[in-house]
Amino acid sequence: MNPATIHLTCEQCSRPVTGTTGAVRVYDDDLASAEAAHTAHAAAREAAVAILSPLRLDGAADEFLRPPAPARWQVEHDRCAPTASPAYVIPASHLGSTRDVLAASIALMAEPWIGRTDWTEFVRRHCLGPVPSPTEDEK
Repeated sequence: MNPATIHLTCEQCSRPVTGTTGAVRVYDDDLASAEAAHTAHAAAREAAVAILSPLRLDGAADEFLRPPAPARWQVEHDRCAPTASPAYVIPASHLGSTRDVLAASIALMAEPWIGRTDWTEFVRRHCLGPVPSPTEDEK
């Protein structure tokens, strides 16, 4: 078995992150902001649905109450990382293959806050690359 190799690039200096030179991090401040935004969004959505439901406009709430932005996972060299406190750090050396990313994903699924991050998008970016948009024929 030869799992695909993952190549990580520092989001600060745009150079490759290899071996023990960096990590993938999600920061406390970003996670706290995402949690607060999610809580506010859930309350606003609930209020909008309560108002719109009697009018039979349930789907209308979804149109103007888009979900808040999640906390972003960032690839960084240790020397390029900001001084902010990370909530979670995965050493780059632990994410060298798709199998490693799968193992990290399984471990992260136990974290109650993982749904407030862009981990799924991180995996898509680094394991799948660009996903083509469906053509008109495929819609």
